Amino acid sequence: MNKNSTKLNKRLKSYSALAGTLVVGGVAEAQITYVDVNPDANVTTGNSYPLDLNNDATVDFNLQVNAGTYTYGTTQIFYDYAIIAPVAGNAIDTASAGGPTNHALNDPISSALLWDAASTYQLLGLAFGPPFNTYNSGNFLGTGDGYVGLKFAIGANTH
Repeated sequence: MNKNSTKLNKRLKSYSALAGTLVVGGVAEAQITYVDVNPDANVTTGNSYPLDLNNDATVDFNLQVNAGTYTYGTTQIFYDYAIIAPVAGNAIDTASAGGPTNHALNDPISSALLWDAASTYQLLGLAFGPPFNTYNSGNFLGTGDGYVGLKFAIGANTH
């Protein structure tokens, strides 16, 4: 695993801080709830982390770290990426430019955000290695702490 993959693994551990929206009685309130995963979850390359937000033994979102090579002409290019996907019925707040929005602490989270409920993976970060060392993509690479807005149901309530 290269340096970028290790960074992505560390970032996934820090993304256990989750943003959500709670709708009760027609009134929407937003808050960021920080959950310290203890012991820390370490997602190794090629594996995923099933995120169960309310400990009901049902996976709500999947996080995955992967790496590989891509052939460009005769050149082998190494890459690492981290992605997140909602399980059916859940959604991720996505930026208008694509990918999950990188929220700062105290950002408002509401139903007015752009929610993507498709069961497809959303890119958190992608880094290409040699010869493209400086090519990175994704809203969470090199940004410090960030929060992913997640929407999920518990019973009849949306969080």
